[in-house]
Amino acid sequence: MKTIPLPPLASRDAKAIAERKQALREVDILKSLQSPHVLRHVETVLTPPSAQRLQSELHVLTEYCDAGDLSAHIRRAHEGRGLSEGEVWGFAAAILAGLRDLHAQRVLHRDLKPANIFLRKRSAKTQVTQQGGGSIRSRLSFSGRLRRGPALPPADSCDAVTVLVGDLGIARTVTATQPMAETLIGTPLYCAPEIFEGQPYDEKADIYSYGVCVFELMQGRPPWADVQH
Repeated sequence: MKTIPLPPLASRDAKAIAERKQALREVDILKSLQSPHVLRHVETVLTPPSAQRLQSELHVLTEYCDAGDLSAHIRRAHEGRGLSEGEVWGFAAAILAGLRDLHAQRVLHRDLKPANIFLRKRSAKTQVTQQGGGSIRSRLSFSGRLRRGPALPPADSCDAVTVLVGDLGIARTVTATQPMAETLIGTPLYCAPEIFEGQPYDEKADIYSYGVCVFELMQGRPPWADVQH
């Protein structure tokens, strides 16, 4: 569950108004998404202000992920032998499937990173079904768009969990009349160069962040982790 404080409706503070709009937009996006690779919205509950709390709170309930997030999984793995090639391919393909579905529904994630990828344990029955039926494999086309491609090498322990792209707190939708975003937003170590340069950006910025995630799967850290900001 994610709890978001909501500024009062009567507030004239520009930052408070923007925060309220962002919270409501996240809920709208979560409700509209239909993908087995994206964290599923369950319910939204609004609690009014009280004597102890001056602000309303929006409680966003999503499906429970009992295996934590990918960032913690990577950290634990690289304290030992690291991830195998099969595990890297498996996680990379699963993340890409979620990103593909977001983009197909015209949603930019804008903060894709391992900490926002969630893991849910599969039952033994689900694992057998998954292994028998094969998993979805995706790749990038040269245009930078996501499309189906040939099968990737099989995953190892990735088959024991369902991988879900989540935390759409700063996601936004794009339209035919406004296909680019311009807001300087996201986690610096995973942001595409055009965002830092203040240029308009589209789905390709998410794909850059995806590439950083794959690097981290292999190396245990993002490529610019040693750079001082």
